[in-house]
Amino acid sequence: MALSVRDKILVAMYDLSQGSTKPLKYEDIVVAVWKKFPEDFSLRGYEYPDSSDIHKPLYGPLKSKGFIRTANKFFSLTEHGLAYIGPLVSKISGDQVEKTRTERLGRDEQAEADKLFQSDAFKLYEGGEKEKILDSDIYAFYSVTVRTGKNEFLGRIAVISSAIENARRIFSGNPRFKILNDLNKYLLTDEKFKTIIPQK
Repeated sequence: MALSVRDKILVAMYDLSQGSTKPLKYEDIVVAVWKKFPEDFSLRGYEYPDSSDIHKPLYGPLKSKGFIRTANKFFSLTEHGLAYIGPLVSKISGDQVEKTRTERLGRDEQAEADKLFQSDAFKLYEGGEKEKILDSDIYAFYSVTVRTGKNEFLGRIAVISSAIENARRIFSGNPRFKILNDLNKYLLTDEKFKTIIPQK
């Protein structure tokens, strides 16, 4: 099975964290990726790791897709990242991949959903007052600030959207999850919010 550079980094992080959201040092990730995939992450002509090939994906696409979170040169997989890379790791190691996903939300997804239901944006949208939603309500909805970087903001959107979609699928009989999904789509697509929501 051919893996992309990004997937190889996630696989190494998954192994290093033992399939958890435990924070990992940048240097430990570089060494783990290099040991696992030396042909892809070595300096040309040397048997040493090339950290530049790891640095860019960590701070760019992996963060903007919501697969990892960062803080002070520490990185950790998110629940979203674990859900993405876990089945790939199982396929690589030859384990049997679960055919059916457990029909319940992960702890992080449940916490996100609970917080979203309490948000001002949700209360206004549910009450038919979507025109009263302010930019501060959007920042609170996605748990970001006006100073949040683009990739981190996009990562939060990916994590929130995934949690909402999973909750809507699992709790299909609960109309509040449909409203939450509709609100998310509204915030991401309405012309009024184009200056707030970063574009890919």
